[in-house]
Amino acid sequence: MKRNQRASGRLDFEGIPCDLGRLVNVSSGGMVVEGPPSSDDLIEACLGEGPERLVLKVRRVWVKPLRRALCRTGYRFVDPPPDLLVRLLGVRLPQSRARVL
Repeated sequence: MKRNQRASGRLDFEGIPCDLGRLVNVSSGGMVVEGPPSSDDLIEACLGEGPERLVLKVRRVWVKPLRRALCRTGYRFVDPPPDLLVRLLGVRLPQSRARVL
């Protein structure tokens, strides 16, 4: 049986612009992006656009190859603002292991 290591709920969400690729889901601790592979472990990601645009430090924690030149990558936020999800999605997620869909 596979153990769930997720520390917080997540929202399956598309529509927020992300410079790393197509945003798949976001949680209070990180995000999953589908796009080209990144060679750096610690990078800056731009989420959103206009005055609401956020520049966040993220650390790559896992990569799953999908097909040629495309992968799904999990990133953990490094020192995110406490109101990150409110600023991105307008919602608050519980700090639990429950999956929010």
